[in-house]
Amino acid sequence: MRNLTFLYLIEFFAGLSRGAYLVCIGWTTLIITGDVAVVGQVFVVAMLTTIVLSPILGTIVDRHNRKTLAIAAHIGIAVAMAIMGLALAIDAELPSIWFFITVIVVSASRMLFQSCMDALIQANVTKEKILHSIARFRTTHLLATAVGTALTGIIINSMGASSGFLFAAFISILIFLTSSFVKGVVSKENAPGLAGFYKDFISGLKLFRSSASLRTLIIITAIATPVGQLSNAVLSSFMRDDLGLGADDFGFVDAAWPIGGMLAAALLSLGIKKLTLPNIEYFLCFLVGIVTIIFSFMNAIIPLALVHAALGFGVWMCGIIIDGRILQMAAPQDVGRTKAFIQIAFAVIAMIMSLSPSLIKLPSSSDYFLYWGIIILVGAILLALVKIASSVQSTK
Repeated sequence: MRNLTFLYLIEFFAGLSRGAYLVCIGWTTLIITGDVAVVGQVFVVAMLTTIVLSPILGTIVDRHNRKTLAIAAHIGIAVAMAIMGLALAIDAELPSIWFFITVIVVSASRMLFQSCMDALIQANVTKEKILHSIARFRTTHLLATAVGTALTGIIINSMGASSGFLFAAFISILIFLTSSFVKGVVSKENAPGLAGFYKDFISGLKLFRSSASLRTLIIITAIATPVGQLSNAVLSSFMRDDLGLGADDFGFVDAAWPIGGMLAAALLSLGIKKLTLPNIEYFLCFLVGIVTIIFSFMNAIIPLALVHAALGFGVWMCGIIIDGRILQMAAPQDVGRTKAFIQIAFAVIAMIMSLSPSLIKLPSSSDYFLYWGIIILVGAILLALVKIASSVQSTK
């Protein structure tokens, strides 16, 4: 019980940190560069970091003490955000390379932290309760993310971008201080040295090849969940350039996403069986595509916020179910490497979405939501048809 209390507190601070980071990067990059394509490129760098480092970081998580790694991860985030904040205080027109470097450090550190956090949750919760426990943790995370995005938008609007980054750094300090109170961390004994690391790395690849269930979850992840990164890359331009709105409006609409996700997590935490029925993920893919299309037609603050919340609801509902099932099927010593495949699938599609403004110039930023919504919808339909055909074939 003591560990769970501290883990919930860590999750709350992690949500604040993520919300602050997303607003700082998304809004400040656009203001300084004046180009939504650069915002997309920044998030592409984040996705490339995930693709390249996920298998390595997953192997590290499965070989070392998860508590120690979680602390190290947020020390890295705190340092990166503090340096960025101080640099902006000195020079408000920083070259864009500063944003790319910050995103690389924060993305790698956050991947490391999240895998450690999931492993710590798994170690403190029974398998039967893991899905509902994950939902409760995500509820906590999303509530804090909503607070973090709205609060950071206000801070940037009233005190400047530098203050937003320094606020994010302070939150990460709270995270690694709180992490030091977690006790009874389970860690795996591994073969030492590079040879042992290579053996664990290769065995992680075997997990993917040997598990059809894992492969299915990876495909669903790739179709349903990356649209949040499209929002990170394009929403600031949608609101500023298409609708003529400011940073405080952006923070308000952006905060609606985690509120929708929080509602999804809260519903799942209640243990309602119909929400976790087999194949519910296919319906959620379809829902995400429909809502993304609707979002592209919104042109006022309140409708934007409501539909953005609905989009967050669909994406997080699907993501939480997948995370729970991953932790149910993965052995404790394999959590990091199993999660790595999910992270890579997410990152590949999210990278393509984030590159959209750089690769294709559309008349307005809202068009990116429209066309990607159509692609998600078609993908969900095709995925469901394949599943139906497979089920019919297996009954013959």
